[in-house]
Amino acid sequence: MAAACGILGVLGGCSTILGLEDPHPGDGSGDGGSVTDRLTLSLTDVRLAQLQRARVRVTVVHLDGTMEDATASATLESDNQAVAASSGPGQVDGGVQDGTATITAKLSGARPVTMKVTVTTKQCRPLINEFQTGGTTSADEWVEIINPCTSAIDVTDWTLVYRGRTSTTDSTLMVTLSGALGPGEIKLFAGVDYAGANDGKWTLTSGIMGQTDGGVALRMGAKDQGPIADSVAYGAVLTTGYLFTEGTPAAGMVNSRPAQRQPFDGRDDDDNSMDFAQVTTGTPREPNAP
Repeated sequence: MAAACGILGVLGGCSTILGLEDPHPGDGSGDGGSVTDRLTLSLTDVRLAQLQRARVRVTVVHLDGTMEDATASATLESDNQAVAASSGPGQVDGGVQDGTATITAKLSGARPVTMKVTVTTKQCRPLINEFQTGGTTSADEWVEIINPCTSAIDVTDWTLVYRGRTSTTDSTLMVTLSGALGPGEIKLFAGVDYAGANDGKWTLTSGIMGQTDGGVALRMGAKDQGPIADSVAYGAVLTTGYLFTEGTPAAGMVNSRPAQRQPFDGRDDDDNSMDFAQVTTGTPREPNAP
């Protein structure tokens, strides 16, 4: 076999496989030419506000095609920590500087994978993360609030308000918030007849939210007065001057089908139609599945 090794050796080295020489043996690290396990990420290109956190799932794909969650064991490394860095397993945090960073997921014996993180000039704040409109009662109505930021935020006296599809003022005060939201904390507010776990209810026995068209806002203060921290309009609302629309309204809602931010909790590109997608089954008061 010496002659064969000599011929194949000029192509990059040799190792014996079934009596033949492999010109690309590699070292099992994922950097050589040999076949190896590989990593994948649930997110590959994300935009974050400064000091916003995103959850990322790391999966290792083995040679036999089986997959395994490697989020807890993989390391996430940044090439620009002022822009974005990892603060723990499966966590990517926007920094204090806007710009772009590359996060590389690594695991011994597997080919690494990268994701692009763009951090904007916007400061992180609590958001409307998921919501569902009801029918004739408020049993199916709920709005989920999330703090996607890396630190706690006091939301005392913030309000959740609703506007009808043609309203130029806040139609209804849904709930007044209190206390602080911790990093990643989710709270759910719902109609009086809602049967699931919740953090507060509005008292009207009939539904507040228009089933197909309307808008909800999270205000940093009183109804009609507090600055808007976040808002979402859905369906056929006023085309001009509707205060709760960010970019383009989300699609008209369908009863019992919630809308949630995709592809990760807290995703906020300031365009309702891009940020929200309707799903068959929601995750009220729980993180959205990555």
